[in-house]
Amino acid sequence: MEEQKEKIQLRKLGGTNKNIGTSYNMFKTSKNGTRGITLIALVITIIVLLILAAVSIATLTGDNGILTKAQTAKTTNDTAQAEEEMKLLLADWQLEKKSNSSADLGDFLNEKLENGELDNLTDNGNGNYTIQRNEYETTISDENGLGEITKKEPEPPVELLNPGDKANLTQKDNYVDVNEDKATIPEGFTISAEDNTIDTGLVVTAPDESEFVWVPVPYAIATGEKTAIDAQGNKAMAVKDPTDEKYYRGLLYNFKGTGVDSYSELITGCTTTYFDENSGDREPDYLTDSRVADESIYNTLSKDVFSETTLKAEYKAMVESVEKYGGFYVGRYETSLTEDKSNVASKRGQTPMSAADTKGATDYDTQRWYGMYNRQKNYASGIKVKEKEVVGSSMIWGSQWDAMLNWILTGADKSKVTKSSTRYQGKTGNSNDVINKIYDLGNNFSEWTLAAYLSSARVARGSRYKYDYPPCWGSSLSYPSEATVDFGSRLALYIK
Repeated sequence: MEEQKEKIQLRKLGGTNKNIGTSYNMFKTSKNGTRGITLIALVITIIVLLILAAVSIATLTGDNGILTKAQTAKTTNDTAQAEEEMKLLLADWQLEKKSNSSADLGDFLNEKLENGELDNLTDNGNGNYTIQRNEYETTISDENGLGEITKKEPEPPVELLNPGDKANLTQKDNYVDVNEDKATIPEGFTISAEDNTIDTGLVVTAPDESEFVWVPVPYAIATGEKTAIDAQGNKAMAVKDPTDEKYYRGLLYNFKGTGVDSYSELITGCTTTYFDENSGDREPDYLTDSRVADESIYNTLSKDVFSETTLKAEYKAMVESVEKYGGFYVGRYETSLTEDKSNVASKRGQTPMSAADTKGATDYDTQRWYGMYNRQKNYASGIKVKEKEVVGSSMIWGSQWDAMLNWILTGADKSKVTKSSTRYQGKTGNSNDVINKIYDLGNNFSEWTLAAYLSSARVARGSRYKYDYPPCWGSSLSYPSEATVDFGSRLALYIK
């Protein structure tokens, strides 16, 4: 009876079981009359679906896939748009320069940044800038125009380092010590396995085995002298230049008291009222006295290496790095020359470099203040990592020296800042002259800085072997043209 009913149904559909062949035979009727799909049919269906899925995925992805082509087209379009915007910006600048010969590229780019036409701006010094727009960046300068336009890749996750590790990449706050204080270790630098606590002196070793100590600066740039100290008592090291806000001026301090009562006070007016050639300590500034002027015979450095403009640009690069990374590095020892005198170093057991060191009797670029400035500025280029400079280097600035002492005043060694030193002259690293893992602040030589005094002198900090002054002593003045053996210096590094 059931079979007869089934045939009637098939005739209504216009066929027989033979007409529908396999389609009919694929189905079975269970004993209770329920229709279902066979296992073979299920397997075949799954295989067909998998084949269709594979074809679809291959069509969407792969080197010639729809999604890949769409992404490539988007990237090409974005790059072309970024290139067009950069070229238009360069054309705008060239028109601006043509109509106003005194126009400044830095001012022009800062205005574009403020107007939202640029997303980021970095001053690389010497009239060269890095500009960023919509994840694309390039360099720009009067001399070379636009550089190669590249997409700025997202920063990888921070790889936290341990004592004894070498940094494979410069990443902000890539080291956290046992007290949860943070520091940034530059690529290619190694953390000391022993001296690795930030509040007492975190020591790192550079690729040339020179040693440096991290100086944390939680508050780098103040809006003015009145806000030089923040609510937490942190002391700033710089303010915006009131005459040109794309640059900065250094905040300098006097150190007073004795023992655990040692403290510092801002030198009021050091960035405003008294920032001129008739006043005291200031930076960055150029000397103008005709007897020892920075443009006199004693300075044979070219203007693109040393001028009022380059000094301002170098100070700006340092201060903005300190603001970004929360600190800088100072040489653990007084600066010494390498054996062949081709570079400088910060190593223990060396003869400290003095203003009298020279390659030739008349080679002013390698002796006196200018020689020490030039050697220490070029230190970073001698320790490149993967063919790039990971740090910037310089003779220590006066505001860096004071930031170093202000940091020491917050720790266990604060009494040593104003303590008289013992007279010592010899190799670097005297064990009786160490504060927060930093040596030679009170012995060997007074250390020339970049701070200017009046129109004719550069300021040296710290004591020297002839006297028993404390490390905070800051009134040693000397003409940069002098080749005295009593004046040395100290390296400082900022992270690039």
